[in-house]
Amino acid sequence: MPPTYIEIQKFRQWWLILPFAAFTLWMFIGLFIQLMGGDKFGNNPMPNDGAVIFILGWCSFLYFFFGYLELRTEIDSRGIRVRLRGIMTERLAWSRIEKTELITYGFVGYGMRLATRYGTVYNISGNQGLAIYLKDGSRFLVGTNQPEKLLMAVQKYRTSLSERDVD
Repeated sequence: MPPTYIEIQKFRQWWLILPFAAFTLWMFIGLFIQLMGGDKFGNNPMPNDGAVIFILGWCSFLYFFFGYLELRTEIDSRGIRVRLRGIMTERLAWSRIEKTELITYGFVGYGMRLATRYGTVYNISGNQGLAIYLKDGSRFLVGTNQPEKLLMAVQKYRTSLSERDVD
């Protein structure tokens, strides 16, 4: 069965992209000066082969960070699935969840954070998220840019599961 709710977040903050873009441009200008102009770039220049390898590695990192890495949150009848693509996947079955609540928080960092006051945090943008409290005492916080839709999806399944438990 396909998930009722899916949210995909990627790193698209201009203030995050700008310094990476500026540094990348600076590196390509330096490489061009060094390869085409024959002049060494900088006070302690890399050999040409090393500069090319460094730039290829840097561009691979940028592709992973801005192109591949994403936070995907899915909610369905089985539970909540959080996936930080390329790093981890967390599946939280409804039977393990004690309670959930939508919260507004201050800056908690981006990506995956461990051992914060919110428990394990998965966040890429924004300052709202779903706080998830498990029956074993563990806590999670999943950032969202669609708080109303997320809350509606959670309430739909939490309500239907509670009704089934009463029967």
